[in-house]
Amino acid sequence: MPNRPACALLFFGLAKEFRKTVLPSIREHILAHNRGCDVFAHTYNVSETSNPRNSEAHQKLNVSEVFDLTSNVVMDTEDDFRRARNVAHYRKLFPHKERTWVYPTSMDNMIKQWHSIERVWHLMKSHMVATRKVYQRVGLFRLDVLYVDKIDIASGAHANVPLRNTLGSYMNDRLFYGTYQHAKTWATRRFSQADTYVKGTSQGRANGLHSEEFMAFLMRDVRPATQSLCFHRVRAGGQILCDCRCSDRGTVQREHMERFMSWFRLG
Repeated sequence: MPNRPACALLFFGLAKEFRKTVLPSIREHILAHNRGCDVFAHTYNVSETSNPRNSEAHQKLNVSEVFDLTSNVVMDTEDDFRRARNVAHYRKLFPHKERTWVYPTSMDNMIKQWHSIERVWHLMKSHMVATRKVYQRVGLFRLDVLYVDKIDIASGAHANVPLRNTLGSYMNDRLFYGTYQHAKTWATRRFSQADTYVKGTSQGRANGLHSEEFMAFLMRDVRPATQSLCFHRVRAGGQILCDCRCSDRGTVQREHMERFMSWFRLG
């Protein structure tokens, strides 16, 4: 694609139902519109996952499928993560007023997501040092969602987040794309600013370390533009949890379901 600035696509988190469900949507809605971008990923080297909030109990994972996306992959074990992050400290900041969160699992998983984001960022940085490449646009995306909208990280504002869950004191924390400098703020300053937010703001003192509230604080000087991007959460085991453009019963709309089923048959 002519005149496209040097760009990088960074993927993070647990790879769930990746080859069958998630990767086809990444190829169609992200890779196809960002040709020439370098691709990096971080995930966890685990064989199963359990999360009562997601109705996941010892669901099997095949994290090696991430290599279908890119060879630029770094993985951490659970022990690697525990050595790097003081999970007990962050549990003290748990947002107990958030009724949809489950203690301590929800906090632990948020910190794992933060760690994964920072790890894939540093993987990209190592590549930049080795190649002397300077990225002008960077996108950061989860490995466990099904994308249904075109995402071109060269378009939009200097900083972009999904419209869903971005309102007032909340900012969506699942996806970002924009300039290198604003992506750096989104990706690398969570751990350094978490205590400042909880101890130094009235909202943090009252509500604890709630992810969307904290992101609005973290990006307050950047003020990202909101984009109408739809994607659905994928659970280990194959369930797709509709997040947008849903029917009254919270199911995926027919046109999206037909596309999902065609991907399953191809898989």
